[in-house]
Amino acid sequence: SVFAVTGGSVDLIGTGFYDFYPGNGNYVDLDGSTGYGNSPASQLTSLASFGAGAYTLSFQLGGNARGAAPKTTVVSLGNWSTSITLNSGDPLSTYTFSFNTTGGNLVFGENGPSDQQGNILDNVGLTAGVPEPATWALMISGFGMAGVALRRRRAFA
Repeated sequence: SVFAVTGGSVDLIGTGFYDFYPGNGNYVDLDGSTGYGNSPASQLTSLASFGAGAYTLSFQLGGNARGAAPKTTVVSLGNWSTSITLNSGDPLSTYTFSFNTTGGNLVFGENGPSDQQGNILDNVGLTAGVPEPATWALMISGFGMAGVALRRRRAFA
């Protein structure tokens, strides 16, 4: 998905410029270099709006790597939301969440006030249609009942 900055600022950093996680290419500093004291420090909002349903969201998030105080990144889509607080030295790690939502835009926000040293975001992926365990159970029992019906039909033929 493509994102727009809808609050504060972000910086694209990485290869050749503030390469805190070498070998990972470019990534987003969620507290950009335009000013101090902004609240929120940044907000990235997907240009696409997503419908209600089940989703799996995966992304990498790491600490600011510059010795700043812990930073909190808030991730939301519709009525689903989570907050992740990282210390400066926390490594770039993969986070994966499966959830149901009312739908809307995917948002990554960094709480303020800004100090130009934000958490690092990379490799965002969102997939739809991941069934819940109850849905799997219903589907499997449906297949089982269809198999029983076919067996009975063959027995009478």
